Amino acid sequence: MKLYLVRHGEYENRRGDNILSENGRLATEKAAKIVKDHYKVECNSIFHSTKTRAKETAEIINKIFKTQNGIFEKKGLEPNSNPTPWKKIINEMNESVMIVGHLPFLRKLLSLLIASDVDTDILTFYTSCIVCLEKTSDGSWIIDWCIH
Repeated sequence: MKLYLVRHGEYENRRGDNILSENGRLATEKAAKIVKDHYKVECNSIFHSTKTRAKETAEIINKIFKTQNGIFEKKGLEPNSNPTPWKKIINEMNESVMIVGHLPFLRKLLSLLIASDVDTDILTFYTSCIVCLEKTSDGSWIIDWCIH
């Protein structure tokens, strides 16, 4: 099983909502195309937070990867959400999924999955960053690759 963690693209505030900037759209599309050209992506569903910038990022990526089940908005993926419930949800999944979210949530979730500690910094999540994790036979997680 693969798990893809994606930080939303660069954004701007327009009419009180944080939406992707043109640069954020282009960078997200470029990162997704690089991934598609260089890696075999197995992704059944994309989950994104309730924030517009995450939804827009998920939509751009889904156009390129064409997931089997589509895109789903999920609560608990917002910037300051607790990653612990998601560790349990992810570990019970049998299908590869992508989570599009924010900092510090993604950083903490990655740390929890890799090091079992939300405070261990594993890597820097730049905007439009895509990280692929793979579940090993013993149930632990390793980083397979990262694009930013």
